[in-house]
Amino acid sequence: YVANWPAVRSQPWRTLLQARAIENQCYVMGVNRTGVDATGIAYKGDGLGIDPYGNILCDPKTQSIVRLVCDRKSLEEYRAKFPVLQDAD
Repeated sequence: YVANWPAVRSQPWRTLLQARAIENQCYVMGVNRTGVDATGIAYKGDGLGIDPYGNILCDPKTQSIVRLVCDRKSLEEYRAKFPVLQDAD
């Protein structure tokens, strides 16, 4: 699904994507719309690829098609060292 975060909320969108990657120990691809809607609200995209540590792996500045290869082995090693998912209810 494509998100609808307006340009004025760009920073919270980016921060929340990083937080989701960290707290869920997973790769995150954030896809947001671009352009201006019928009410004049602007959207600038801000698509991001983020690793489980919260590091931004891809941050295209224009409308793009991006392919991100996730490293499953390093993800499993990270989860083994920091097993937060065992605390889930």
